[in-house]
Amino acid sequence: MLRSFLLLSLLLVTGLSAQPFRIGLKAGAQLTGDFSEPHFATSESKRYVVGPAFTGGEWLGFSIEFSALYRRTAFRVIGSDILGGSYLSRDAGNSWEFPLVARRTLWHGLYVGAGYAPRVIDGHGHLNSIVVLPGTKV
Repeated sequence: MLRSFLLLSLLLVTGLSAQPFRIGLKAGAQLTGDFSEPHFATSESKRYVVGPAFTGGEWLGFSIEFSALYRRTAFRVIGSDILGGSYLSRDAGNSWEFPLVARRTLWHGLYVGAGYAPRVIDGHGHLNSIVVLPGTKV
């Protein structure tokens, strides 16, 4: 699916090859946390999002923008089991978003847009520690 999405993006941008083409950098920051009620998990994600952006075509104020945005994600979970033991687990990964946006310029760089933004997350998790109460058979 990702491969066909990238191919479609490339075809759309190359189809507008006679039009202006811009390359830039997009960056942003997350203003809120990852969890609305962090009782069992805490976020260790980076608050920034960064990546290249490509904009092509200027036809009657319309253009197409494609970006590849990166963000490091992670969270830590602390819990206990029914026998009274406890554990600490941490998961981390790389999050990539590939938004494809159709934009309409309204006035001096101000625009409105709509599009699709698939996300790919890969990563790993590991169990840091397990505490077993004395006298518990494992």
